Amino acid sequence: MEETILNELPKSSELNQKLLMMLGHFQKNLNTLEAEKIFAAYFALLDDGSSCLTLDAKALIAKCEALWKLPLSNELKTVLEKGCAQILNGELSEIVTFVQNENAEVKTPFVVEEKSQSLFASKYWTAKNGILKTFDASSHIFTQNAPKETAKDVKNFVKGILRKGSPIDLKDAQVQAILQGQSSSLLITGGPGTGKTTVVLFLLWKLLSDNAGMRDWNLYFAAPSGKAANRLKESLDLSEIDPELLEKSPSNLIAEKFKNAEGLTMHRLLKYNAGKNAFTFNEKNPFPENSIFVVDEASMIDISLFAAFLKALPKDPSKFRLFILGDKNQLPSVNAGAVLGEVLGKYPQYMVELSESNRFLDDSKMGRFAHAIQKDSFEDCEKSLAECGGFQNWDDSKKIWPAETSQVNFISLDEKVPKKQLLQIISQWVDAYCAALPVLASEVDPSAEAPEGSKEWEARNRLWKRAEQARILSAERRGICGVETLNRMVRDAIRSNPNLEISAGAHFAGEILMFNRNQNMMKLFNGDSGVVVKKDGVDYLMIKKDENFVCYQLALFPSDCLESAFAITIHKSQGSGYKNILMFLPQEKGHPLLNRQILYTGVTRTKVTRQYGADKTSFVETGTLSLVSDLEHLQEAQQTILERDTGIYSA
Repeated sequence: MEETILNELPKSSELNQKLLMMLGHFQKNLNTLEAEKIFAAYFALLDDGSSCLTLDAKALIAKCEALWKLPLSNELKTVLEKGCAQILNGELSEIVTFVQNENAEVKTPFVVEEKSQSLFASKYWTAKNGILKTFDASSHIFTQNAPKETAKDVKNFVKGILRKGSPIDLKDAQVQAILQGQSSSLLITGGPGTGKTTVVLFLLWKLLSDNAGMRDWNLYFAAPSGKAANRLKESLDLSEIDPELLEKSPSNLIAEKFKNAEGLTMHRLLKYNAGKNAFTFNEKNPFPENSIFVVDEASMIDISLFAAFLKALPKDPSKFRLFILGDKNQLPSVNAGAVLGEVLGKYPQYMVELSESNRFLDDSKMGRFAHAIQKDSFEDCEKSLAECGGFQNWDDSKKIWPAETSQVNFISLDEKVPKKQLLQIISQWVDAYCAALPVLASEVDPSAEAPEGSKEWEARNRLWKRAEQARILSAERRGICGVETLNRMVRDAIRSNPNLEISAGAHFAGEILMFNRNQNMMKLFNGDSGVVVKKDGVDYLMIKKDENFVCYQLALFPSDCLESAFAITIHKSQGSGYKNILMFLPQEKGHPLLNRQILYTGVTRTKVTRQYGADKTSFVETGTLSLVSDLEHLQEAQQTILERDTGIYSA
């Protein structure tokens, strides 16, 4: 019976399985107790992102059944009930310490928090308490002073520094965030295109304009990934600032500060020391005082990293400012925790939420579908489906792309010929968005100088814009609709196009490549992408840095650090946006990647733009989302929410 019971629990990672075995060396009788299955369940939940487990047996059973989408046998339920009781009765004292408060001394690998009756690995319990301590009112980090000005003052300030004719018109919530950020650290949340980085630009500009002493403070832009950190820095666009103002002090000094600030990963900001497996900046050696920290994509930061960063903040809250940006509805971190969502839920008073999107209009088809995904019921999604014509079986005779106006397409595949239809879909997509890439790449000279505005710069810019206008997204890496298969199909379709002259070799001119690990020497990071260009038989990778284009010989990089990126996973797409998206959901019922966060993140990568139509008076929206799935799997994704428990919200 024991083997049958263990088979009901999802297998955790190999590392966690070994940790489970090691516990038996510390708690000698563990393998004779039902409590062993509680630790097996804990490690399985840990792999799913939770960092604590309730010892209320009824609640634990309900959570496991909901998460793993299967009813537990009566035998396993009985085992879990007895296991919870054994831990709560103190029968595992060699590996579990009971704690009443965050100051308790712990020398065991696990703790049971008496108030919540939750089991934590000690390191996650410590991390959770460190985060709570930072956000507690007694820390005075987020509760410094009441605003001295009004919303009208902020609007007048921003209006006074904008260039003539600037289209920027701040929303009320954006103004409120700028106002609150003048006197306190702040959490800024909002969906894609709601202007979080625009807020940061004007928030910092006003802060430094009004406080001369802060102009010498350190300025750090950070994010969990190098790609996100660089994107944060690049998105603080000074082109909307009055150019005449930029020539005068203090504006020129502020602009220079923005330009000199480096985008850092959280690990680089904390200065990770691989030899010591520790961060240089920590509680005993905090960051220097007189510093401003802007942290983006906070939903992707796991509980341990988040806690390590907060512990390293300067001790005096008046000597630094912290601005945390993120979207609580996007995919959470790869590792344990869903910190941003729980912090925002527990401390809404420290938050300004931006709700009006500039990526697509809220009352557009795209906007209504994105909002419908977040509703409790499927009813609004059904309305969006009906509005867009519902799921249509693929018909190769109908040309979906390129589209002249904004569209939301729902496409289903015939179960009898899915591969044939998939090939047709990719062929039409390639004709619309990829076939021009080799032609445009042939116009680029990677060895030439390319100052902004030059003929060579224009050629590179045309290629880059074309490469960035469309992307295929999939939840999966493998399988018929996984990114590995999709990229192979795209490459084959381009190579077989009779109208293109594609040279032999591992890569062809116009191929989009993405780094799958950091190249720190060149400040290129996991998730950064580029386009292959060639000269005299030598392959180069053209990458955009700020407003310039740099070409690196491909031979400089390990061959396995780059992969085709015509199609990328939805996880990799976080923080990015594309005018045209073709998106695939898993087609297997109960698939772990069939969830609301995956669906929402993928859908909201679509950037809808508005431009004047031919009559020069009316606006035309452009931008397409084409979702390949079916009604059953879309509903399962929308109704399945990744629920992670870090113990922060319930504390």
